Formats: sequence, C-alpha cells, structure tokens
Amino acid sequence: MRAPEPPTRIRATDVLALLTLLVLFTSLGWRRIAANDIGYHLDYGRTLFATGHVVDDSHGIEPFASVANAPLAPGCWIDGEGRLRFPNANWLSQALLCAAFVAAGPAGLGVLVLLLIGAITATHFVGLRRAGSSTGAATAAAGTIALMLQWRIEPRPELFGLLVASVQVHVLLATLGRGRAPTMPENAALVLLQVAIVNLHGYFLVAPMLATAFALEAARRRALAGRTIALLGALGAACLLNPWTWRLALLPLQTVLFLAANRVADPGHEPRHPWSAISEFHAPPMPWSGGPLEPAILLLWGVLGLALVATVVALRRRRVGAAAALALFVFVATSMRRNAPTAAVVLLPLVAHVLTPWPANGTAHAGLGRPPLRRAAWLLFAALAAFASLQPSTIRAALGIDAMAGLGFSPLHMPLGAVAWLDSHPAADRVWTDFDCSSNVHGLARTHPLVPLLTNTWAFPPDVMRTVLDRSAGGPFPELAGFDVVVLATTGTSDRRIQDLARRADWVLADLEPRFVVFARRTITPNAAAEFDADAWAQRHGATAGDRLAMQKAAARTCTLVGRRDAAIRLLTAVVAAEPGSAFHHARLGAELAERGIARRRAGDAASDADLHAAAAALTRALALDPGHAAAAANLRAVQGLLGPGPAERGTMR
Repeated sequence: MRAPEPPTRIRATDVLALLTLLVLFTSLGWRRIAANDIGYHLDYGRTLFATGHVVDDSHGIEPFASVANAPLAPGCWIDGEGRLRFPNANWLSQALLCAAFVAAGPAGLGVLVLLLIGAITATHFVGLRRAGSSTGAATAAAGTIALMLQWRIEPRPELFGLLVASVQVHVLLATLGRGRAPTMPENAALVLLQVAIVNLHGYFLVAPMLATAFALEAARRRALAGRTIALLGALGAACLLNPWTWRLALLPLQTVLFLAANRVADPGHEPRHPWSAISEFHAPPMPWSGGPLEPAILLLWGVLGLALVATVVALRRRRVGAAAALALFVFVATSMRRNAPTAAVVLLPLVAHVLTPWPANGTAHAGLGRPPLRRAAWLLFAALAAFASLQPSTIRAALGIDAMAGLGFSPLHMPLGAVAWLDSHPAADRVWTDFDCSSNVHGLARTHPLVPLLTNTWAFPPDVMRTVLDRSAGGPFPELAGFDVVVLATTGTSDRRIQDLARRADWVLADLEPRFVVFARRTITPNAAAEFDADAWAQRHGATAGDRLAMQKAAARTCTLVGRRDAAIRLLTAVVAAEPGSAFHHARLGAELAERGIARRRAGDAASDADLHAAAAALTRALALDPGHAAAAANLRAVQGLLGPGPAERGTMR
C-alpha cells in the first residue's frame, strides 16, 4: 500500500472561505420551521424521557381500523399482544430534538438546525482541503452540498445522520480511498460513528457501502490488510447495536425492495400505492422528462453530471472502487427525491477525490492561480456572499424556498391556529386529520389528541393510509360519527372534504388559517370563525412583504374552499396587484368574481353585472398573458354568455 500523503495545510484564506460559507448559509437558514412531521418526533422524544421506553408502536394513533391481517410496512411486525411494532431508526435523533425543544422551545430547534448545517458544511470543506482539493474547489463542493440541503433544512433526524455520514465519508476517502488500511484509531472512530448513525437515522449504510467498494478495489490489487477486513466486519456488527438488532439492520434493504416492488417512486403506476402520495418517495425528474425545472433539480443534474465525468476518469485510471461507489450513489440519488441530499454528501467528495489532480493543473494553466486573479475571485465571492447574507429572502425566493425568516414555528406552514384552538377545547381528544398535518396536530397540542395516522409511515399499515387519504379526500366516511373535530390542510388532497363540511349545517368552521381549517360539531362550539383578516395576520406574525404575498395566495384558496368568497376576492385582488404578470391568479380572480356575480344575479342583486364585467376583464387579462389557459377561456365564454352581446361585452374584450 502507498504511504499516507501529508494533509494539505489549512491557510488563512481557507479560514476566510469557510467563515464566508458559514455566514452565507446561516443567513439562508435563518427561517422558521415548516416541517410537517416535527410534532411526532417531539412526541416520541417526550415519551422516551417520560417512560424510559423508545416508541416503536402505533403510539398516538386512533386505532379505527384493524391491523391484525393487514399487509404491513417493511420491517414491521405484530407482537404477542397484537400491537403493530416497527424499528424506530430515528429514536436517538428524536431524543436530541426533544431536548433542544425543552431547553429553548421552537427557537432551540432552529438554532440546532443551523449548527448541524454549519457542521456539515465545515466537515466537507475541511475534509476536501486536507485531501488536497484547492480552496476554490472545496468552497464550491461544500457550498453546493449546503445549498442542496436547503430544501431539507428542518429539524429532521436525517440532519444528524448526514453529519455523521459526512465525517465517515472523509475518513474513508483519506484511508481506503487512497489505498491504505485505516489505522486502529481510525477504525475505532469509524465504528463508533457507525453505532451513532444506526441509532440516529436510517442512512447508516453509507459508510459500509463506501468501505466495501474501496475494499474490493484493494482486494483486486491484493492489498487488503487485516485492519480493512476488521473494519468491514466491525461496521456490519455495529449495525446490530440498536434496540431492535437485526430488524433495524435489515430495514434499509427491506425498504428499498418494498418501494421497488410497489412502484412507489412512480405516482402514475396503477394500482397506485398509498405511499405514492408522499412526494419525497417520487423519483426526481430527469432532463428528458420535461416540465418545470426546480432549482433543486438543476443542482442535482449538475452533481450527477460531475459524477458521470468522475466515473469515466476513474475507469480510465482503473480506480474500480471509486467508479463503483460513484455508480452506486448515482443510483441512490436518482431513486427518490429525499435521497438527493444524501447522495450529494457522498458524490461531491468522491468527485473531488477522483478529479483533484486534474482541476489543479487546469486552474494553473488557465492562470486562475495567479495572486491578482485569486484575490479578484475571492472579492467577488465575498461580495456575492455579503449580498446573499443581507438579502436572504431574495435568494430563498430565487431558489424556490417558500419560508418565513426568523426562528420559531412558521404560522404559514404549520397548523398553529388549529393547535391553539385544540388547546382551548380539551374535550376534543380524538381528531380526524389528513396526512399532512396529523403529526403536528398530535405532537404540538398540549392534549396530544389521538389522530387516525401520523406522517411516520411505518407506524401503521399502508391500507390504513389508503383509507385515511380516501376519506380525507371526500370518500365514504362511516367513522365520522366517532369524531367531533376535523383538522385539514388546504393543499389540495382534502378539497372535497373541506367543501362538504363547509356546507353541512351540523358542522361549524371553527378556525380559519391561510393553509389550515378546523371544523367542529355544533355541539362542541356554536360559533363560526371570524372572517380572515390578512392585515391582522401579517402584523401578528411579523410577516415580510414576501410572507404576506405567500399568505394571500394560500388564504385565497382556503377562503374559496370554505365559501368565504368576498375574502377570497379581496385576497386575489391584492395578489394580482403584486404580481400583474400572473395569468394563473388573474384567472382565479376572474373565476371568483364570476361565481359571485352568478350568485348575486340569482338573488336579484343589481351588483351582479359589475362582478361579471370585472370577471370578464380579469379572464381577458389572463388569456392575454397565457393564450393557452383553457380554464380562463372556458370561464370567459360562460361570462360573456351571461352578459350577452352589446357594448359592455365589446368593452371587456379590448
């Protein structure tokens, strides 16, 4: 084996680059929590501290359906008491998240997330520099990883796993990746980190897969030392050091097989598996798929392109282990959306590992290594970072990240109004929820009401999820008799159920928030929620202009669903004033005005024609912006038919 190479010395410019990266991504990450599953993570951690037992059953779920003979999720089983059990791969992360929440509330969770993102960024920057990458390459790679994590920058267990995996990746690249067996201290560190990640998150196969790829290459060269064999065995044994031993060790493989067998990554596959409702499980779109290009997907394509180049280089240099590792993690990255950040944590260091000698020579040849150009590049980078740090909301909007700045929970993305309502009505101990808000309704309300399911998809059989999705969407609902409160998100999947409850005389709209509604039986509360006040909401929550616009868009849709048409029109009028080039919102405003005009005409209200003329104007504007907008065209024809021919119609057509 080759002798260890001396690590690259960390210079002052490296410290400056790393500090700039940390300032940049701290600024971008300074946003309120918008996770739909933090509630159940906190509740599981709270239960662990209170009882001393790890939650590994259907804790917090209302057993409205039998699980005795239902097909189970991967890794699950029915114990001797008839309880559904599952290996909870996140139990240690849940304890850490709960500890941060108990210590400092939602702000503590936000600070913890920033620390984890900063630690991941620093790990990759320092690891790449010590491996020989140039400061610029290390900055670009670490920055890209941190940027790809921006779409997952929430208090999630995976952040703990990604941090541990990042450290393991750089230790393995510095040892087996360079053709030498790890020393005993390095082996010990890798194994201890493996024990930690096995109990933090399900990404614990990263290090064993990478180590195996490099060990196979070493074996091909007949250079496999005893310490390497010991490391592979110890990493495998470490996977068993968890409360469920082999059940958790096999869970990642069982999950991969389950997802493939049920075609979960393909939401168009029939029969559609209920897990396909979770967009994280969908395969990321490729360039040939068509459709809109999200910034996160563009970044993923860039990483995959670099990985392809590095794979070709590795094969030409006969570095079979590196090529195998690159191919393996490209497959991981393209298997489903939630794996893209995980793969980036491995792929970018691997790319730098393979290409390090090539960019250094190319940079020197191009003259980019000369001090004046280097200084100019750093000044440009620092200026861009300073701008992004001072204008984080602008950068987040450009990246397609809809987030409110600050610390704490986001009132736009989390059912805080519903939770407050439940806390003031403790008799509501069983609450029907849809999938999206189930965990936060259960975990954040002080009463911790039972819900039909959680966003933890292992905590109930898939058929239970299918039933809940169907009944939340408006299907037959015989169990409604057992629930006095319904909390639903107005994000699209529960529209029919929301409209149905809004029309029923025995149910009251008890709380109205931009993206969430609470319905209660009149026996619980006879009073309906007041009209939604956008100005009061923005002032109460310290909303910026961008937050206010996002709120208006969401609240307009919610008001439409529950029949608050006047409020919806006011909100949409503000939206089109802020975004005059949006055909979509002009069309929505036109449809709302037309509906109100029709209702007024039926009631004999003389103001109906004014609404219809305003609707025609809005729909005409939508078609001017987007001539192919089919809904706007159909609605405009209907409105013109109501208005009839004449000067008024010709005026609206100009």
